[in-house]
Amino acid sequence: MKVQLTLKSSLAISALTLLCVWGALFYFVVLKARTISEVTQELKRLEHEGLSAENMRESIEQNPASHARVDSYFIASSSLITFIEEVETITSRAGITASIDTLTPDGKAKTVLLSVTIRGSYTALQRFISALEASPRLIRIDSVTLARGVGTKGADWGAKITGTMYAYAGD
Repeated sequence: MKVQLTLKSSLAISALTLLCVWGALFYFVVLKARTISEVTQELKRLEHEGLSAENMRESIEQNPASHARVDSYFIASSSLITFIEEVETITSRAGITASIDTLTPDGKAKTVLLSVTIRGSYTALQRFISALEASPRLIRIDSVTLARGVGTKGADWGAKITGTMYAYAGD
């Protein structure tokens, strides 16, 4: 009887062990299937984006006006003087005084670092920043530091703006 009980216990333990192993294997198979499904979805998304980028590239190549528009977003190192003239135009339209402190091309990062100090009324400073952001160039304003009471009038505001412009990759 004792042997029979031990045999039954052993069989029950073996069955439970096999059930646990089967459950673990099933869990890992389901987990791998989910991972494969997620990776497949990501691959499809990337392929779609690749096709979208290729379609966009073809569209730009076929339409010179689009090509010129995309070109206007980036700055070439040879056109920094033109950009300075654009800033001067924005400055005069906004009714402020400005000085470009630095305009440094960074060839490795394909960017141009920009630092401008401006003075004028608060609304004029807002007009300048808005016009700079609305420029056709890709300009990221990194920081704006405002100070009140700068200049001879005492009511003027001053600001230091730092930003980054994007240059041609092949420039």
